[in-house]
Amino acid sequence: MQIPLITLKEALLLALGEAAAAQVEQSAYDYIVAGAGAAGIVAAEQLSQSGRKVLLLERGGPSLYSTGNTQQVLTWNDTMTTYEARPSWHWDVPKGIAQAAAELYEHLPGTNLASEDGKRYDDAAFDITSRFLLANGWSETDAIKDPEAKELVYAHPAWSIANGLRDTPVRKILDAAKARACFSLQLGAKVLRAVRTGSKVTGVEVERADGTREIIPLAEDGALLVAAGTHSTPRVLFNSGIGPAAQIDIVAGGTTNWIELPVGRSLKNHAVATITLTGAKENVPALPATAFPSPSQENIDLFAHSSGVLMQSSQRLNFWTSLNTTTTRQYAVQGTVRAGANSTISIQLYLTHGTSSLGEVSITPDGKTNMTISPLLRSAEDREAMSAGVNMFLEYARLPDSILTVADNVTAEAILTKIASGAHNLGTAQMRVSNDGKSVVDEDTKVWGTDNLFVVDGSFHPKVPTGNTQAPIMIAAKYAAKRILALRRDW
Repeated sequence: MQIPLITLKEALLLALGEAAAAQVEQSAYDYIVAGAGAAGIVAAEQLSQSGRKVLLLERGGPSLYSTGNTQQVLTWNDTMTTYEARPSWHWDVPKGIAQAAAELYEHLPGTNLASEDGKRYDDAAFDITSRFLLANGWSETDAIKDPEAKELVYAHPAWSIANGLRDTPVRKILDAAKARACFSLQLGAKVLRAVRTGSKVTGVEVERADGTREIIPLAEDGALLVAAGTHSTPRVLFNSGIGPAAQIDIVAGGTTNWIELPVGRSLKNHAVATITLTGAKENVPALPATAFPSPSQENIDLFAHSSGVLMQSSQRLNFWTSLNTTTTRQYAVQGTVRAGANSTISIQLYLTHGTSSLGEVSITPDGKTNMTISPLLRSAEDREAMSAGVNMFLEYARLPDSILTVADNVTAEAILTKIASGAHNLGTAQMRVSNDGKSVVDEDTKVWGTDNLFVVDGSFHPKVPTGNTQAPIMIAAKYAAKRILALRRDW
């Protein structure tokens, strides 16, 4: 059935300047999840356990060969895994988030020994850096067994690897959902907006890979969960008439049918400083540049048996501690260590929990969202904390008997001129307990002013974690889905 869509101004579509036409799918769903990333897959699977009709939408195509990606042959470099540290979480009801974490880790337990032959490969960087830290009062921990240990500790990196492959929700969690008759997955479906009447969402409009548009309806008591990522979730909300008035003016040319919330205005990230130390007194061999893109036959043979250096990431050691600024604000830092070159140790220092700097994501007239303000070290306190972290390692390296050293002319000020992004973006639709003008969702991840619209990805996280974001995002999405299921009778 064809129906005419209303104009941009009326419908808040993507600034096309003319009316469009879309088909309406006849089947309605109890839950629609927009975005099949780590959060979307986990949330959709949790919802599908209820037996309700669940639809997971993803703008891209299949990601793995095993799920149908036969058009792209991946290179060695593209298949390498990354490290992952378990987080600690504290969110509302006692044991609620902890239970969600325990359930997630049953599917994705992680490991700090990825090679199935039980050996650690290319571990010289861990050896020398662990002794360097130990000499300065640090101690070794197991980040998987004791995720709460975050003060002057180091560990072998925790990786999301199992059976010789990257252990992802696509492999472990999506399959569980697909086995249920109530679950559906649609690829090549870009979610444009929530279709809503006042506070109630009645469906979503999607754009197919061929450019056609379709409205997918929700059941009368259904709900839409947005999990499009910290840059694309704001786009969906803006185009749904939700966000700062200036943003809605861009996509709609002005309208009175909008909900004004600070969407996109609390972007957070981990700032990263790189510190290079020299192990002049000891030989610290680095992997050749060809190790991953053009591996040796020996390493290929080991990889075929789920073993060897190709089973690992480039990082060899992680560490965590805390810092205080002159205003007594406490910060957490995380670090990763690898051998950047022969006899050279590269430390990446991440400023994590406690970060106060905020950035912004905005939409442009062509319908794209862009980071218009970077969140990296915008506040004086954040810069002071990062400088203190860098100086801590420079001071260690300048002690008389240090096994790692640094040149006298290296300063924290110079290092901070080359700050990088941790690519751990969060907070563009952040959660707070009240609609105080600083948040977008409540403690059930429901968008303020709506009846049945939720945000379940990293966009709602109000603070950056003390480690990487993938695990916290999945855990929080799982817990959010449980809360949403419990709310069903209320809308």
